[in-house]
Amino acid sequence: MPLDQDAAARQLEEILSKPPPVLALPLPAGETPLRLGYPTRFFYDKHIDKSFELRRIVQAGAPMLDQFNDLAGQHLDEFHTNAQHAPIPSSSLRTSLSDSPFKPEDSGVRGVARYLAECTNLTRRVSSRLSLFPKAPEWHQFLLLGRVAREGQADSVLAVDEIHALALPTSAEGKLQIREPQHVSPDLLLDLQKLYSRSDLVGTWVVMTPSAKAESLITALDRATIPSNRNAGTRSFPILPRSTRLVPPDSPDPVWSTILVPNEPPPSSGRKLRSAGAEAVFGGHSTCGYSPSAIDCLRLRRADAGISCPTRAYMSPIVCRLRLIVRNEGWARAVETDSSVIVFTCGTLERIAIRHRETQTLYLSDVINITQIRHPPYLRLQVGLYIAVLKDALSRLHESEVVSPELRRSTRKRRAQEDDALGNQSKRRKTAAGSSRTFERPQSAIKIAGGLDFMLLYLRYGMHDSPAPASFIRSAPCLVSSGDAEEKTRPSVKRKYLREECIVVILGPQIGTGATGIAHTASLEVVDVQGRMVTANIVVKIAFLAEQQQKMRHEFQVYRRLVAHKVKGVPEVYGIFDDLEGGAIILLMSHCGTTLWDLRVDPMSYDLDTKASQRTRFLAILDAIHAAGVRHHDLRPLNLLLDDRGQAHIIDFDVAKLDPTEGGKRRERRALVDLLFDGVYPDPSFPSLPSTVASDSGDGDE
Repeated sequence: MPLDQDAAARQLEEILSKPPPVLALPLPAGETPLRLGYPTRFFYDKHIDKSFELRRIVQAGAPMLDQFNDLAGQHLDEFHTNAQHAPIPSSSLRTSLSDSPFKPEDSGVRGVARYLAECTNLTRRVSSRLSLFPKAPEWHQFLLLGRVAREGQADSVLAVDEIHALALPTSAEGKLQIREPQHVSPDLLLDLQKLYSRSDLVGTWVVMTPSAKAESLITALDRATIPSNRNAGTRSFPILPRSTRLVPPDSPDPVWSTILVPNEPPPSSGRKLRSAGAEAVFGGHSTCGYSPSAIDCLRLRRADAGISCPTRAYMSPIVCRLRLIVRNEGWARAVETDSSVIVFTCGTLERIAIRHRETQTLYLSDVINITQIRHPPYLRLQVGLYIAVLKDALSRLHESEVVSPELRRSTRKRRAQEDDALGNQSKRRKTAAGSSRTFERPQSAIKIAGGLDFMLLYLRYGMHDSPAPASFIRSAPCLVSSGDAEEKTRPSVKRKYLREECIVVILGPQIGTGATGIAHTASLEVVDVQGRMVTANIVVKIAFLAEQQQKMRHEFQVYRRLVAHKVKGVPEVYGIFDDLEGGAIILLMSHCGTTLWDLRVDPMSYDLDTKASQRTRFLAILDAIHAAGVRHHDLRPLNLLLDDRGQAHIIDFDVAKLDPTEGGKRRERRALVDLLFDGVYPDPSFPSLPSTVASDSGDGDE
């Protein structure tokens, strides 16, 4: 008996007209202070390329919601007209939306994220089938909504968390996962695979802990002011050459065309243009030098870099919160993932925003009351939103293939400093006419840098291209292989620094995270006594939180011990520098090559590909480390490196222990032998088993 298409269409409309349940979060335990965000985000977002800055906020209002509703209606009508309903929606979709409140186990942003995932499960199934798989026999889920897996779990006390996204599904092999590809047209399947190869993220969700303040923030988003003059503390700094990055295009046929303001150029960002005098400094002909602003002297590194605000103090001026939510959280994340849609939500109220790249404008919808909105119904609105996200992503894919075919997947997982998803070419800075450049070994650069106390840090990768560098001052000496370096008093920040007195560091892509913060590849530039530019490829570790900084300073002391005992095969350390604008400290080290993990011939195998001489060298380095009174405690393939000449290095001493027992050192050496020769991986998270031998034998562990 043929299916009654009219009845199926009515049932589907009834399902989409039903309001979602009310969110009932468990009360948080105690008076735990809420953290607005992580200092890492504030630091990096100050260095966004000005081509990607937010410059204007426009209130689009109800017409935006009407467009999403109309788009859902068009696809529902087409689905009905083509008689593509298969099973009755009420039985196939298995909707579990009820009138009783939704009570997640988690509180805060975790609970809100769980609520959104449950409420939109149905709408993601419907939008996927309407727009991608109309001939499929079932309402399979394709789009995913949640916290990006590679970012880890949300902080339980985080008040604002933008690491949520609408994403394409990934298989265990790291490929696009489509349950029934036979129901997708060949052209669309190819487009989806191309889209996935660029990024699996197609939309940004900013999730907030429910509160009256969060609702006020969402309501007042259109009244936010655009901050300007970032990193103003550093003056008369060298100017890097103009970036050749490619800006991803907008859709030539946007789904939300009626809300866009046509032919209107972006307003000025409010930041003063760099003067010709500043460019002269770069050429090395000015004596004015680089000067931290007076306020820098009062904004030295805080003891706790995290920005925490107790609940009672969460009512600070709303404009500060609006700047945080709009720029640092939503807009920056959308730029990073190349998303056009940003959704701000706290589980009770919601607001949809459209990012327009060419005019650097954010268009805001009216405020949406999730459980009370009826025109259009919330679930139907979500169907239109997800269809719009997909259509926009596919349209921009086609446009980018014409305008900039070399755009590729984000550099988030890349380990080398290379072209990124936004087309940034990491080029070295040119010197003034008549000057020369020599590329010398890092040993030469480290000796020059060891005598310099002021550093300028530029970010140039991905969406970052520093409008102004961050200023850092030395707080720990350079460790050279000739012996232990002595402590010195903190250099003055009230003076000006000439170009030859500065270390210039150009930060490249992130290569890892750990107990001491975030690690990047970087290029270091210094000027020798002959006025020549000397460069070195280095690694920069940035620590933001107090516990990370404590571990970084501990790691520095470990390197000091190794240098005192003339241990070779470990990184050379340029010193620790403090951010003059507060928050971060960084450790500069030599670049030691590629990890054994990345050098595996077969990426699906755990076998390490090393020569006998290299294995012997790793063991010799470890013996020297042990002889210096240090136990590494984290010997993994990621911490064992080979440079371009095949020389071995052991890195990352942030969890190392000083003055270990002889038994502990012997066990660590046996573990390294097992790893290098037999591929047996130790688990450094577990301490060594206690020895059964008497402690006076020296075989016990620390």
